Amino acid sequence: MKIKNEIKGLIYTAGYTLSDVAEKMGHSSVQNLSQKISRGTLKYSELKLILDVIGYKVEFKKADES
Repeated sequence: MKIKNEIKGLIYTAGYTLSDVAEKMGHSSVQNLSQKISRGTLKYSELKLILDVIGYKVEFKKADES
C-alpha cells in the first residue's frame, strides 16, 4: 500500500478530514498538505503533527531477526 493511502486512511478512519487536519496544524492550505502527502514530500515532523492531531503516535520497533 502506498504511504499516501496509509496516511489518508488513518485520517479518515480517525474521523477527520484533510481540511480538519490542515486547520489544526496551522498549515497554509488543504491543497498544499494533500500535495505533500501525495508526492511523498511530507517531513517527518509534519507526519508526527498529523498523527498527534488525529490521536496517533509514531513508534519505532525493531524488526524480528529471523
